[in-house]
Amino acid sequence: MTPTRAAALAELDAFLPRVARYAADRNDTTLAGTSRLSPYVTTRLLTEEEIARAVLARHPFARVEKFVQEIAWRTYWKGWLEMRPGVWSDLRADLAALAADSASPSVQAAREGRTGIAAFDAWARELTATGWLHNHARMWFASIWIFTLRLPWPLGAAFFLEHLLDGDAASNTLSWRWVAGLHTVGKHYLARSENIARFSAFAATPGLDETAEPLRDSRAHPRTPLTFPSPPAGARIGRIAHPEDVTWPAAHAILAEPDLGFSPAVHAFRAGAVASTGLPVVAFSGPALDKWAAANGYDLLVLPWLPVGPRRDAFMADPPQTPVHFEARAWDARLWPHATHGFFRFKEQLPALAAELVA
Repeated sequence: MTPTRAAALAELDAFLPRVARYAADRNDTTLAGTSRLSPYVTTRLLTEEEIARAVLARHPFARVEKFVQEIAWRTYWKGWLEMRPGVWSDLRADLAALAADSASPSVQAAREGRTGIAAFDAWARELTATGWLHNHARMWFASIWIFTLRLPWPLGAAFFLEHLLDGDAASNTLSWRWVAGLHTVGKHYLARSENIARFSAFAATPGLDETAEPLRDSRAHPRTPLTFPSPPAGARIGRIAHPEDVTWPAAHAILAEPDLGFSPAVHAFRAGAVASTGLPVVAFSGPALDKWAAANGYDLLVLPWLPVGPRRDAFMADPPQTPVHFEARAWDARLWPHATHGFFRFKEQLPALAAELVA
């Protein structure tokens, strides 16, 4: 994938004639039934809103509802985690506690595709080689990692985030928690040989634990309501985009992709998306931002919302002295506050949203 706006638009244009088949084809990993737009959405070379608008301009909502829901899943995950950042903090703490386990032979065998489970091993190698994995395969992989191989789910989530071109802290963390039975308490996802045979190129996957119980976690994660205040009036504002939202409107510059220890392919894709904007690039550090603000006479930095995840962690670990205001896009401000419970309640917003987009 080429991390440019032109490439993203070309991929969207190629998918639009197939979108009406999405509901029927999306689960079959042998078909080209998915859009593969997610790496562009993760950097916002394409936004969720413009994809939804493009789809609804060509098809009535009833024909493409499942795909619109798929777009909304990412938004739901984002909003849910923004209101419960403690889930991310707990994951970071868990990974620190599991540092020694990450080098264990069993974890290394899973990461390198040497478990003896043919389908799982093929997916591990596909992920590390391409930075991509079909969503259904991601679910099977996570389930086998957790329930058959009995490996800690945080290490699996970290493995995905390290290698996925569309790696997103909210979608990735909460999807792994959902598979484990932690997101919707007591409801987990078990990979089954019959299902894998039906929707993949693997005829059988013997040895799976198809009766495992969901995981448990007694830690509470209270919800904090979201607010989206306006920047203070009268400030001399410098607008600076970042690698989570490279097409943020009217930006004067953009932050570089920080070194987060992800795979070279992931870093290159993010850095390429930043470079493709043609904006002046500022190092991802507080002192660099202060220097840029001072050189341009800005006394307030306005950035697109920097969501909970590794880049926000990096930003807050080395913040600028210049005051910062984070600005949410209208799509996020409209939908994130509805991510209060499960997705099925959240998706009740979608028919009205679709009507707004085509009005």
